[in-house]
Amino acid sequence: MAIAEQPAAGRVARPRFSAGGVFRTVRHYGIIPGIPLFVLVTLIFVGAFAPLISPHEPNKQSLLDSNVAPAWTAEGTSNNLLGTDRFGRDQLTRIFYGARISLIVSFVTIAIGGAIGTLVGLTAGYFGGWLDSLLMRIVDVFLAFPGLLLAIVLATVFEPSFTIVILVASLLIWPRFARLVRGDTLGIKPNDFVTYARITGTPTPRILMKHIFPNVIPTLLVLCTWEVGAIILLESSLSFLGAGIPPPNPSWGTMVLDGRGQLEEGWWISLFPGLAIMTTVLSLNLLGDWMRDYLDPKLRHA
Repeated sequence: MAIAEQPAAGRVARPRFSAGGVFRTVRHYGIIPGIPLFVLVTLIFVGAFAPLISPHEPNKQSLLDSNVAPAWTAEGTSNNLLGTDRFGRDQLTRIFYGARISLIVSFVTIAIGGAIGTLVGLTAGYFGGWLDSLLMRIVDVFLAFPGLLLAIVLATVFEPSFTIVILVASLLIWPRFARLVRGDTLGIKPNDFVTYARITGTPTPRILMKHIFPNVIPTLLVLCTWEVGAIILLESSLSFLGAGIPPPNPSWGTMVLDGRGQLEEGWWISLFPGLAIMTTVLSLNLLGDWMRDYLDPKLRHA
């Protein structure tokens, strides 16, 4: 009789990645991750190679070409596929560079806020007791604080900048990382391999990094996917309110703001960056939902 394969010591059993497994999961849930994944890959490609693929300079102004309609309209020209804004800046180029800004803000914020939240969650879940209670009360305070109000206050005290946006976004996301990682840690800590490591005198940092952290990575991957969309939406909202990326940097939120007063004669100025925000955030949310279903064995075999 064949013996069922057991998970390696020090690891909680996780679903294995394989082409067949992905296909069966997609067929079971009726979800096609290829579309949101394609959007995400396109976003990364456009952001990374914006200087090479953009047809114009992002901040180059030409008042003679202001409010040029998209190329497929009667008033449009092939020189500006998505038209221009009131300063004659090419919309397609600015959308490409806006993707670059969104990616930079998202990755830096995830690196800072995610690292802090993961460390806090591992510490609270593993040690428990009064330290857990103290850290979770701090998390509750940050979760209850309105992010937009914090951003407006900081933008009033300091000049709006990349630093302010990253600081605000990091302060808003680290509690969510801390809470979810703590929950996973509480579930992993009672396992035999953790108990054995403690009995044999393994240092606590090594237990956290070698035995517990690898088992929270699936949760972190799903959360990072969701949080990138939330950060892009937050950055766009702050820029739209004047508390985010300062002009003339081509943030998607600033581009929507530029066309707010010209919806009749220049509808494309706000429409296309708005579509870029909507498509990106929606794709990241769908991809995060699919990853959660695939990485969670309970949901996978439901």
